[in-house]
Amino acid sequence: WLLLLPVGHTLVLEDFLVGRASFDMWKTITVPGFTMRLFLFNLGLLYLTAGLWKWTSPMWRNGTALYAVLKMAISRGPQYWQSRHLPFLRIMNYTALVVEPIFPLMFLLSTNSIIKWILLTMFIGFHAGIIITMKIPFANIAMLGSTVIIFRNELMNLILKETPLQQQDHNIRQPDFSEIIALSLVICLTLMVIWDRRSRKMRIPLPKNDSDIMGFHQNPMYGPLWVIGMAQSFRLFDWIDDRNYHCSYEIVRTASDEQSSSVDVQELFPLSTRNVLLQSYLFGNLWRTIDPSRLGQLRHTIFQRYARRYCQNNRETSIIEVFVTVQRVTSDNLSLNRGIRRLMMRFACQDGKHILYYNCLTPERFDHDTQSSILKQRNIDC
Repeated sequence: WLLLLPVGHTLVLEDFLVGRASFDMWKTITVPGFTMRLFLFNLGLLYLTAGLWKWTSPMWRNGTALYAVLKMAISRGPQYWQSRHLPFLRIMNYTALVVEPIFPLMFLLSTNSIIKWILLTMFIGFHAGIIITMKIPFANIAMLGSTVIIFRNELMNLILKETPLQQQDHNIRQPDFSEIIALSLVICLTLMVIWDRRSRKMRIPLPKNDSDIMGFHQNPMYGPLWVIGMAQSFRLFDWIDDRNYHCSYEIVRTASDEQSSSVDVQELFPLSTRNVLLQSYLFGNLWRTIDPSRLGQLRHTIFQRYARRYCQNNRETSIIEVFVTVQRVTSDNLSLNRGIRRLMMRFACQDGKHILYYNCLTPERFDHDTQSSILKQRNIDC
């Protein structure tokens, strides 16, 4: 959007370098607002879609969705949140459910409206809460940055100490190339949301088997959006009923003298968002369309590279065993006390090299046929 918005007229670096910087001149400049309004329409579409689709989720409606989100590995502290926090998290859950779809009202209310300022307070709290608790800060920081545009009139009132300048040119003009691109983008995004609704995919389901992976390619509007570089789903965490999972690791190191000790999980599995997503593929929580014949190869490669990374950083001779407990957050398992500890992988380190002895290529599948079951209680077929 920065490529399309009419930026570059003020606060220009070149003017600073050659000594022509003039804040008094810059604050009087006005620019066409068509693309800016399309940008706000895009933001409004995002909040409406993300907010209203959550109402299709039973967990959001019964107040347990936020708790399930915070128990996932994408959270900054999944081990911190316990069932005793549920009363507070239910309040936050329902607050998010109500305020998210009404954020677009900020784009429509008049300058200095008291309701607009109240919504701003909620808006800041909403995104700050996500930044604090989730490992997805960048998008939320960018969304907070949009307040400069949303409150442009209030900001210029403060800077000019008077009523903001009105747009000087009210004549109808031909849209320029960037405005045509912006309009096309907004049309594609709108059609994407309409197509999702038309296809009745009310929640993004978990595939029933590895050959039945739902890809976003089923929505044809993702084609032109990928070309522009803007393809994403606005349906955020409405999938929590089918895709939430909580995992806890235990890593045991056996040295050459047969003495055993515990290993910090971060030494094997870093806490970055990229690593959280990589590990989700090991648990059958697939987000991308993958050829089923290559899915085992992908998982084997992920195991191999984690083992290689660990041995490169720990060059002593040892055997490493990784145990995992994976379970679903459901209404009858909020305390997460039904997990079964299983061996996930075993490898050896010697002189910085790794030897992978064992890995479980067939993950426990989530039982999405019954709401009461957390995991199919069967042995892993490895």
